[in-house]
Amino acid sequence: MSETQVFYRKWRPALFQDVVGQNHISHTLRKAITSNRVAHAYLFTGPRGVGKTSMARIVAKALNSPTTETGEPVLDSDTTQSIEMGNYLDLIEIDGASNRGIDDIRTLRDSTQFKPALGQYKIYIIDEVHMLTTPAFNALLKTLEEPPEKVVFILCTTDSYRVPSTIISRCQRFDFRRLSTNDIVGRLVEICKAEQINCELSALELIAKQAWGSLRDAENLLEQLSISYSNESETTENPEITEFQARKLLGMGDRSVAETFTSFLLTSNIKSALELINLETEKGSNLTVLHNSVIDVLRSCLLVNAGITSENTENFGLEPKLIELAEQIPTSRLLQIINTMAKAKINSDTSSPLPLELAVMSTSSENFAQQPKQTVIKPQSQKSNNNETSVKHTKRNAIKPQSQKSNNNETPVNNKVPQILDQDDPLQDGPIQNSEETSEKANVELWEKVIWLMRRTRNKKYTVGSLLRNTEEPILKNGKISLRFKSKSLSNLFKEEISDPRSKNALREAIEQVYNQPLELELITQGNFDSDGNLVKDEEKHMPMVRQALQLGAKIVGEEKISTEK
Repeated sequence: MSETQVFYRKWRPALFQDVVGQNHISHTLRKAITSNRVAHAYLFTGPRGVGKTSMARIVAKALNSPTTETGEPVLDSDTTQSIEMGNYLDLIEIDGASNRGIDDIRTLRDSTQFKPALGQYKIYIIDEVHMLTTPAFNALLKTLEEPPEKVVFILCTTDSYRVPSTIISRCQRFDFRRLSTNDIVGRLVEICKAEQINCELSALELIAKQAWGSLRDAENLLEQLSISYSNESETTENPEITEFQARKLLGMGDRSVAETFTSFLLTSNIKSALELINLETEKGSNLTVLHNSVIDVLRSCLLVNAGITSENTENFGLEPKLIELAEQIPTSRLLQIINTMAKAKINSDTSSPLPLELAVMSTSSENFAQQPKQTVIKPQSQKSNNNETSVKHTKRNAIKPQSQKSNNNETPVNNKVPQILDQDDPLQDGPIQNSEETSEKANVELWEKVIWLMRRTRNKKYTVGSLLRNTEEPILKNGKISLRFKSKSLSNLFKEEISDPRSKNALREAIEQVYNQPLELELITQGNFDSDGNLVKDEEKHMPMVRQALQLGAKIVGEEKISTEK
């Protein structure tokens, strides 16, 4: 065997007993071989890197070479050696991805008519069989229905659902399991001893977890690690590969940073969490790696919270303080944090920390307290002197009327007063005081509600809500709202967007919901802008020359009124 072979080829299982984690399949196949009850077709299905192709080759060895009493092939036989070298005539391996057409299967079918040249069986291993075309499957089906004597098909696939049921029904199916962390670590320990690799057990556990049940992936990661750090120290002949080095190679970052970050989330220490993000950004750390590490730590916290323990990793490697936090935090609160962090979309191509910062802000316990779990439409009715309040429903929001009690009589609030119930609504709900003139502070707060309600309404390019954010503080007086945009171009864009009747109606409904009455929108679009299109302040328009002109009867023109009535 060549010394230059990569680990997953060099350490490919040669016997049934060498296949890791698939004892249920190995036992059945050995029994079939020893009892001479070999099927004409097998289907091996399961995740990548769990031993499907290796098992198929071992079956080919066992069918054509001398075997032991337990059904294991004899390794020093000529047939076994020839199969290992890949030049055995009666073993044909086909890649279903590159030989997927009907002509390829017809050629295969024709070759099955010839008897085995050297062994007892002619064996066809079709890897990635799910990649065959429909006509190719139909051509193969005929051969499986009436198989030639001494021909065995072994079909391997990771996607069994893509294989036609007519094919599956004519095969003996074996489902390969995803390997456990312990199984992978045990195999890696054997490879390290044979290859004289000095590696921390925690580093091997990290590799096993990163492989997600694939032994081939784990062997590749181990080889990368050994190559990277085999000559790390000049003074030590065989330096030990540490968990820190493994994390660095795998791009998993420092776990202690992730645990510290997680503790800030669990204790709602938003300020410290944001400071940590800023520190890691300044250091040039990969925020995607940090995010993935935090998700992994949160998963461990969830398992600890559920009372699940791990003997091998001592509570999943969490620090004692974090374990205590995970045990004490309410499960609902922990689930909210995990869901929020998992939904964060961190772009590895950019260095912006904003998505992660927004996720952190969203985990605040105050935010969770304000946001209901789901949007609920709850129409309610209240009676006062044989009158019933009306309930209005919007497309996304449920509106619930409110009432106020005074002494022994129930006085209903104006029927148009809404309470907006929406899971994404960041604004506080409550009764709106209706008056002819609203205070400046309250007016701004109410206008923010209107903007938020219009956040997704658009006609052409821009949302109405984003445009409304570029206005001066609105003035509510005498049944109308006066707006001035910060530039003439923004004003023109707003008029284009509001020209659509749907946008106009949406704005009318939003204003009516928030202000409890239909209001007229007065848009100042001209006359108060300079030559560059920038807004001119009120105090600027009353310069001496302008005031003299106004005294002589001149008027400032260009104020446009937009009716929001139906």
